[in-house]
Amino acid sequence: MLWKQIPDHQPVPYQPVTCQRCRCVLNPYCSLDLNNKTWLCPICKGVSPLPASYHCMTQDCLAAEMLTNYTTIEYTINSQTEFPPVFLFVVDTCLSEKEHQALKTLLLQAIGTLPPTSLVGFISYGKLVYVHELKFSECPRNFVFNGVKTYDVLKLKQYLSLNTATPTANNFILPISEAEQMLNTIIDTLEVDPFIVERGNRFERCTGAALDIAVTLLESIFPKTSSQIFLFTGGPITRGPGTMAEIKRSEIVRQHNDIETGKAELSKKSKEFFAAMADKASSNNIVVNYIGASFEETGLYEVHPVIYKTGGFLLSNESFAEENISKTLIKYFKGGIFHNSGADATIIYNASPNLKISGCVGPCASLNVGSPLVSLTSPSTIGEGNTIEWKICGLLPTTTFGFIFDITNPKTSPIGLNEIGYVQFSTKYMHISTGEIRLRVTTTAVRFADLTSNKDLLVQGFDQEAATILFAKSMMWKIQSVSSNQTISSLVTTNEIIQNIDRKLISFCKLFAAYKQRDTSSFTLDPQLQYLPQFIYHFR
Repeated sequence: MLWKQIPDHQPVPYQPVTCQRCRCVLNPYCSLDLNNKTWLCPICKGVSPLPASYHCMTQDCLAAEMLTNYTTIEYTINSQTEFPPVFLFVVDTCLSEKEHQALKTLLLQAIGTLPPTSLVGFISYGKLVYVHELKFSECPRNFVFNGVKTYDVLKLKQYLSLNTATPTANNFILPISEAEQMLNTIIDTLEVDPFIVERGNRFERCTGAALDIAVTLLESIFPKTSSQIFLFTGGPITRGPGTMAEIKRSEIVRQHNDIETGKAELSKKSKEFFAAMADKASSNNIVVNYIGASFEETGLYEVHPVIYKTGGFLLSNESFAEENISKTLIKYFKGGIFHNSGADATIIYNASPNLKISGCVGPCASLNVGSPLVSLTSPSTIGEGNTIEWKICGLLPTTTFGFIFDITNPKTSPIGLNEIGYVQFSTKYMHISTGEIRLRVTTTAVRFADLTSNKDLLVQGFDQEAATILFAKSMMWKIQSVSSNQTISSLVTTNEIIQNIDRKLISFCKLFAAYKQRDTSSFTLDPQLQYLPQFIYHFR
């Protein structure tokens, strides 16, 4: 499922109509009885009354959600702005002078394009972490924290003198209209990390501590409020929690082979630290975006869980002076990406009884909501499973989710050929640029078929691009789970996963290939299938 803007569709300003039995939302697959003012739910087959406002409908004049081109529709649940967007910049100062100046220019460009209603904060770090006050003062202050420690909410409130009664009355995260002048001054006067770097050593860079303080600061001031962190980093993490590289340059930063063979000793502990931070950020609706620029590895493998689980974006390059970095940030704040993004979202799954859900692969967290629709027959949960509801911190127009289904055993719950099943996803989220609470509902129909009697029907309805992406997502989840030392069936190494990909590809070709007469070494595939082997082999 791709989260994108719906072409030519505006949110409708009224509440959805739901089934009394299964909470399915009214959709084009429902049957209407206009005489009795009722409708038949396609999922549970229950009959529900239509609201009074729908009584004047006719077959020629239907509500928007009943039209065939509205299988995806959005409702405005609450048009009142709940809270302005919050942006916290976390900036690395362990850079060369040239890179430092390029980063300052980039930051000034980004600050100049922030939405006028937004709140903003600023943290810089090197060997130490500096939390900057943004309230205008002739004598500006920043608070210095040790780069080898983490701080809980109570300690941070104490050190920053945050009023526990009214934590929002602070000098650290302010409306851009109040903070812009001070913010520009801070960036203009920002210096390279002042600590001397001995010959043959790397910078002492405490990225983990800085990011942890940023998450805790947002938790302290705006708990559970949708916020975004923009982390700018220019090198490996060499100090404090999350350290993934030695301070000595003679010690090469871990390589891919080191990770696969278990020789990256620092990486395991570092990834555990950032995985715990991902849970903390996710529970507080904090999105972490990552902008890295360095010739040397910046620790993306270790930091990745925070970015992925919170739904942030990743931008990596060799220099902050590269034009595509500034273009991306400007496009995010000023262009259509920000205005079509969401936050604090919950996806709910509903479907016909035969379509069980095995899990979701994507930037989400399971809410562990049990249901008869949860598959119990799969050998293992795929992605975030054992639930019909998922939480998402951040949604971009390019955010994708891969949902894995399991058709129930025909022996216990027979499925007739050509029978149709229905799937519905309801996503409640906050629209970032307007602050509105919206509900996006997507409903689709699935026709069942098998290889013995309905092979042609299967081929006609096959989407090879979607199938490739779904397959790639499930395989990447297995690879990432293996690297996190999770046991998954018999797949214990990356090589075995690749072999499994090969076996599935061969099995697919055996099932659907048509061999040329008297030549079993050459075969053809239908146009709807012919590119899938190439796609999968490329991803492999």
